[in-house]
Amino acid sequence: MAQTILGLDLGARAVKAVLLESAFRGFEVAGHAAEPVEPASPGGPSLRERQAAALTRLLAAQGWRVDGCVAAAPGAGVASHVVTLPFTDPRRIEQTIGFEVEGQIPYELADAAWDWQPLGVRGEASDLWVGVTPKAELNGVLAALAGAGIDPRVVVPPAPALAALLGPGVLDGPALPAGEAPPVEGILDLGEDRLNLCLAVEGRLEAARTVAGGAGAMARALARDLAIPEADGARLLAAEAGGPPLEGALAALARE
Repeated sequence: MAQTILGLDLGARAVKAVLLESAFRGFEVAGHAAEPVEPASPGGPSLRERQAAALTRLLAAQGWRVDGCVAAAPGAGVASHVVTLPFTDPRRIEQTIGFEVEGQIPYELADAAWDWQPLGVRGEASDLWVGVTPKAELNGVLAALAGAGIDPRVVVPPAPALAALLGPGVLDGPALPAGEAPPVEGILDLGEDRLNLCLAVEGRLEAARTVAGGAGAMARALARDLAIPEADGARLLAAEAGGPPLEGALAALARE
């Protein structure tokens, strides 16, 4: 029996969703949609409440039947770390990684939701990508989804999840000459208040990072540099094809 899986991205300006349906050899896209998040207002609902309301409207408009859900955690709430361990045995990694993570976060490990995945092996050492978020942050996301009637099977950090879009056959170009290494490919996801960068080789994660700041910060930088209202900066950002104004707005994100 076919199952449907809902993928969710809770943005600051819109909630985006894709519906996948299980097929004989994997999954097929059965639909996709987006719903604007209402702007903030003084004393009004929180961002999470406004995202939940947008998700409720989206699901009602689409009439989708959902068997399961995978949601991306808001990127700015997830801290990423690269940890190197001097061994490659998976059991030793599982036994050790928690101590390494606890040494890199400013709160107790019991108060964190975290996970890791391998980046690669260098000689006898393993490089690992680790994503960490406070449990309180994750609980806020789950509460917002529950307000729309959604109980996700998985909540994933957005930057490394993008590696799945760079798997073999997804962005295939010309065949590589014999013996030549496959290229590093990247996805840059520029949101309203955060930027996700993912680098991968044939779907294997090489690096991932989320940076606070995004299109909103760029619009504010444009407005400040050109001494214009912020709304005009946002319109200029949407229309600008290049040149010094846009380069200045990109400078801060490029440094990150």
